[in-house]
Amino acid sequence: MNAVRVFYGLGIGFMLVLLVGFGIAAFYNPPYYGDWESYGRNVVIITSICGLAFALLGLFLPSRLNTMRLGLLSGGLLTLLPEIGFCAYAIGFVWAFVATLMMLAILVLAGYYNLVMRKEAKE
Repeated sequence: MNAVRVFYGLGIGFMLVLLVGFGIAAFYNPPYYGDWESYGRNVVIITSICGLAFALLGLFLPSRLNTMRLGLLSGGLLTLLPEIGFCAYAIGFVWAFVATLMMLAILVLAGYYNLVMRKEAKE
């Protein structure tokens, strides 16, 4: 039964990645001419917010929803991976580095708070 839960959670994660990608493609069309830098920056912002929101939601759900936690966390992190590549292409490697550093700091701090500090407070 555990394998089913893992595949279910990963399936939710993959669906979240597709949801963000298709949502951007459906509702935020790229420009025909010029202004690609602005479009790229906006796509980076949208995917960063969605990816971080899914990952943080996955971290902070109660442990009885571990399958959903796995799906949201993996979906959020998988959404952030292509976003970093797109960020480097669209607005430059320096900004991609800064964005990656900020997202990593947020995820590490949230994970530390949720996985270490909250468990120590319960004991």
